[in-house]
Amino acid sequence: MRKFFIMMIVATLAMGLFLTGCIENITQPEDAKWSVMAIAGPDAKEDSHVVTVMWIGEASEYVQPTTLELKIGGVAPDSLIQYGDFWMGGVTLTPGTSYYFQLIVDGSTVVNTRQAVVYNADATFPLTFNPTQSAYSYWTLDGSNETQTASAYAWDPDDPNDDEVADTDLTPAAREYTFPANMVQDHGDGSAYTLEITQMNHKYVDNVLVATAQSDWSDYGDWKIDRFAPARLAKFVRRMSERALAR
Repeated sequence: MRKFFIMMIVATLAMGLFLTGCIENITQPEDAKWSVMAIAGPDAKEDSHVVTVMWIGEASEYVQPTTLELKIGGVAPDSLIQYGDFWMGGVTLTPGTSYYFQLIVDGSTVVNTRQAVVYNADATFPLTFNPTQSAYSYWTLDGSNETQTASAYAWDPDDPNDDEVADTDLTPAAREYTFPANMVQDHGDGSAYTLEITQMNHKYVDNVLVATAQSDWSDYGDWKIDRFAPARLAKFVRRMSERALAR
């Protein structure tokens, strides 16, 4: 009997050590350093994603890495290209499936954690949009994601930094939303607007935000915005990262 109790104590201690080793280092948002995000591309039906890495810490603390590697499910994305403190490449991921996201900076693994790819929303928006009037939208999902955001944009054709954006958090169960009148300003004839619903799963481990996202949207106006151009995509990633860390 004494031997049985000793074995039980040893087994309990071993299990405690095992569980301790499995606990991830959940850190505080104010200590954020990096963002790693996989975003469904324009043709989400083909499971194509744009994967991004961005420094989101204090600008004064940023040190240009000599090497930066990213692996998702053990595979490096295609053509991870650097634009200052922002990297972007391509990867194929299946919605609803979890993958290990591993970021390696200057030979050291910064984060290695499992994240689920969001289910893609298929949204219906009004055929026309007037920012002075409300606009109703609805969508379908194969399953709920962690967060949803409704966004309205008034675009600046010349400078992404001057785009007007208004965001509203929705519950994960929401499948419809009415964009209120004057959510963004009326910029007059020739202006361009977008209504958008964004899905997101995120976690914050080892000072790194690891997230997956997907947006469905409708553009209004005489010209279209390339939202996957590096400058605009970087702005989207930074905005979504800040919103995730604030939740």
